[in-house]
Amino acid sequence: MKTEKNFIKYDADICIVGYGLVSTYLINLLLPLKKKIIIIEKGSKSSSVKNKNRNINYGLEHKASQNYLGLKTGGNSSRWGGQLAEMTTEDLKKNYWGINFRELKALYSEVYKNLGIQKLFEEKKIENNFHEYRTIFLKNPNLYNQYEKNQKKIKILTNTSALNFFFDKTSLKKISCINNNYKKFFISSKVFIICNGAIESTRLMLTNQKDVKKTPFKNNKNIGKYFSDHIGFYVAKLNIYNEKIFRYNFENLYYENTTYQKKYRFYDNETKLNVSIEFKFLSKYQNEIDNAKNILKKIKNTKKIYTLFPIFLNFRLFIITVELIIYYIKYRRIKIFFDKGIILYFQSEHLKSKKNRIFLSNKKLNDGLYQTIINWNIGEKERNLFLKLCKKLNLFFVKKNMGSLIISKNLKNKKNFLKNIQDTNHASGGLQISKNHKNGVCNNNLRVHNTDNLFLLSSSIFPSNGSANITLTIFAYAHKLKKILYKFLQKK
Repeated sequence: MKTEKNFIKYDADICIVGYGLVSTYLINLLLPLKKKIIIIEKGSKSSSVKNKNRNINYGLEHKASQNYLGLKTGGNSSRWGGQLAEMTTEDLKKNYWGINFRELKALYSEVYKNLGIQKLFEEKKIENNFHEYRTIFLKNPNLYNQYEKNQKKIKILTNTSALNFFFDKTSLKKISCINNNYKKFFISSKVFIICNGAIESTRLMLTNQKDVKKTPFKNNKNIGKYFSDHIGFYVAKLNIYNEKIFRYNFENLYYENTTYQKKYRFYDNETKLNVSIEFKFLSKYQNEIDNAKNILKKIKNTKKIYTLFPIFLNFRLFIITVELIIYYIKYRRIKIFFDKGIILYFQSEHLKSKKNRIFLSNKKLNDGLYQTIINWNIGEKERNLFLKLCKKLNLFFVKKNMGSLIISKNLKNKKNFLKNIQDTNHASGGLQISKNHKNGVCNNNLRVHNTDNLFLLSSSIFPSNGSANITLTIFAYAHKLKKILYKFLQKK
């Protein structure tokens, strides 16, 4: 029988669990520390973990929890759209985020500087609780490829799962791990950071709470609570009045290698919910439109004109590419195509509830962790808000001579509403940030309550899913954590 002495051991200054989009960004910030960094990653560059029934949905179907493409090195870095949007003052006022709005804005500025982005547009209130803002799209959203050179400076253990924590009172000394060949080993470190997404981070914490006798968070009943995801819903069609006015208002701007997309935001004083409002444009030539944009983007990035060659093999692709170029030169905007119509789309936070949570089944997975059960439910208040908002928007669009709305039958019917709700791959919560262990899992320094050196960095710490896409805010917390670790490791 093997004893612990027979197992391979690794030592590090910083051990990070998960090598996804956020940890890729964090590592780039931590390298100037010149500390020994080890990463534990379930998948590899070529394959992702595909355990069947890894997550079970008890409430509404949460499709993102059934998708395993992010469980590999780089995570969702190669699949996300690179869209950055900021949280609002309302988000921070109604929940504890461990930070005030001024501090968060300053951290956003650090992210923009680090990514080489010049923010040109601030959000502004227009009327009736409607706000106008523009989200930012990264020029190169695949940060994993962009920061690939960093991999030579760190130790990456792929096809490996973190399992059990070993504490000496409140200090985490080591983590046991197992790889795909079922070989077990240990990693000792001064600092441990769980950085592998909301569901996986919560799974790891719940597994340790269940299996390990002595953990400082053994009796913390908040682990798994307040799971959330943005509600995505196609609420109406737009019957357009004045195409010129509509195009001027909603076509994307492209300036200094950055794309800016205009959206509206509505804050409801009654439910305290934020709703992001945008349009989706339908065209029978969508494949050609996407290919044309990708070709032009490659030319812009690489300066290689021969990248244009494919457009001469497809007449429709050629026409659309030429249209995009001429239109941009003339108007400095990216032309939209909507020959099949225009759809109004809401992305909304949903009401916070203890019933929306992650918990464990008794089934163990191949990686030694437990299967999770996800309870994600939406109530009637969200649907009623959507209906009220459509009526307000209809009056607004008619007044601006842009068009009128034809409200979807799926929104008018409760049963159809629940059937057609989409999650947006913005899973949040489960390890909520809080002032003390009675109300959450980690403190304002992102350190797990009652521990000395175990930190969390993912949307799992969010007290709600907020009004915006989650990535920019996690990047902001990465800058906060960097400063915390600089001070922490100086003392060691």
